[in-house]
Amino acid sequence: MFKAPTADDLYYQRDYGAYGSYKGNPDLKPESGHTEQIGLTRDMGRDASLDVRLFRSILHDAIDWHSADRKNWTVSNIAREKKRGLSLSWKQKLSPSEGGEL
Repeated sequence: MFKAPTADDLYYQRDYGAYGSYKGNPDLKPESGHTEQIGLTRDMGRDASLDVRLFRSILHDAIDWHSADRKNWTVSNIAREKKRGLSLSWKQKLSPSEGGEL
């Protein structure tokens, strides 16, 4: 996986005075890493389906916007970031099919 910094990450500069500021970083490195995902989609009948996915990723030089005081934001690279999680979605058709019954 490879993700280059966006133009905002690199060059965004905005000062809101007493309300804070945002400052990009032109020295950011691109993110790189590895992502794994496994999942299952199951038809539940009556126009419904369930989708379950497990994922894990390890990123190097992850791009992170952060603020020490919740007002002034800066962006930098994080040496290593690990993520893992679960995605669960249910899809249900709410209207009848053409010519079908409810």
